[in-house]
Amino acid sequence: MDEASYKPKNPERAVIAMGSNIEDRWSYLQKGLDLWRNSGGVNVLAVSSIIETKPVAEHGEIFDLDFLNLCFVCDVTLSPLELMDLCHKIEKKCGRDRDREKKSGNRDRTLDCDIIFYGDREIVHTSPELIIPHPRWKGRDFVVKPMMELREYLTEWQAGRI
Repeated sequence: MDEASYKPKNPERAVIAMGSNIEDRWSYLQKGLDLWRNSGGVNVLAVSSIIETKPVAEHGEIFDLDFLNLCFVCDVTLSPLELMDLCHKIEKKCGRDRDREKKSGNRDRTLDCDIIFYGDREIVHTSPELIIPHPRWKGRDFVVKPMMELREYLTEWQAGRI
């Protein structure tokens, strides 16, 4: 079985990072959290405080504002692929247009959701969007700092990687 399609019998502990840099940034984060809390297969356990950070520009990306970021820990009964699909659906419900971003090179986001951890699994899927743990999380203070606040909710394996 493909790891990305793995359907857990018991809930898996996941960590999701969210960020927004389009006004009203706080409202987009709140709407995103509300959508996560009301999604089937997801039980939000703890949410970090919100921090403001400078954008990390890659490949000539252009950003207009700083980001507000947070992380949350949840138990999920979704497969990794289903969880990634839910990330994209929540982003879209918050107004994110991935196609426009690709065409314009502008990476401002109403909401960005990334899976940082999914249980104690390492997953590399055929899609570059689904690599778990997230391949660049360790070098990003906007993920590490909020996740440190949630350390007590992480699995031993997850906490050992911080």
